[in-house]
Amino acid sequence: MRTGVVMMYVIVGVSDLAIFGIIALSMGWFSLFGLRISYINVNAPYVALVPTGEMVSINGQPYPVVDVMYYDLNGGLHDLGQFVLGGTDGQYLLQQYNEMQWLNAQNAGQINPYNGQPFVPLSLFYLIGAGDMGKQGVVTLPIENVTINGQQYPVIDSNLINQGYVAGLYTYEPWINNIVKALDTNQATSENLLAGLPIFNWENVTGTVAGEILAYQLQVINFNGGYILVLSNGTVIPYGATAQPRGLTNLKVSGNSYLG
Repeated sequence: MRTGVVMMYVIVGVSDLAIFGIIALSMGWFSLFGLRISYINVNAPYVALVPTGEMVSINGQPYPVVDVMYYDLNGGLHDLGQFVLGGTDGQYLLQQYNEMQWLNAQNAGQINPYNGQPFVPLSLFYLIGAGDMGKQGVVTLPIENVTINGQQYPVIDSNLINQGYVAGLYTYEPWINNIVKALDTNQATSENLLAGLPIFNWENVTGTVAGEILAYQLQVINFNGGYILVLSNGTVIPYGATAQPRGLTNLKVSGNSYLG
């Protein structure tokens, strides 16, 4: 198993935070960088953090830049802009992103042994679920505004987020928005993806991704747990989970295996 890779992020600026239908509350305590914390409360079951492949160095420590987004109950997309993910989860995401890039490079041009179809690259993202700090149905993001060389960076302090409400997932990149939308609008259930199921023989991208999810678990220790998200319209989306963070039991995996 491969557990470490060379950092692949580059340092760039972070765009201004765009606020859509959220409430920022100033609080009077300090945390990761010794700065005042503000909270952004998002009225949604889940908020997604999607790595951009960029990094910001703060006090000599690299942290990943993420796009933050969610869907309202009507299925409308809300893009909150780019943030830096600080704290322990930021370090997890940085390592896992690099490992995912390494796996994608190693498998490029290969043929999936299960269904005979070409390899497709997978992508990683994090979900933060509602319920932290007693606010059911509200995702709370603790924010510090860090200034470096005259530029301000909004940093999500993951150390102030209950780890029971954070999960790392990976799947085919074009499906990330579909997963977040289905979860935020309560239009999906999750089932186990186990070896030997018919889905691995499907001669389409769904079958290919299902096989790759299991294969990646054998190559990198940080990736484990295969699942199928079953949407209300019958669409199925295979996804894997990271070893850490591994919260969000409220994804409600049924305990059943997907039989197709």
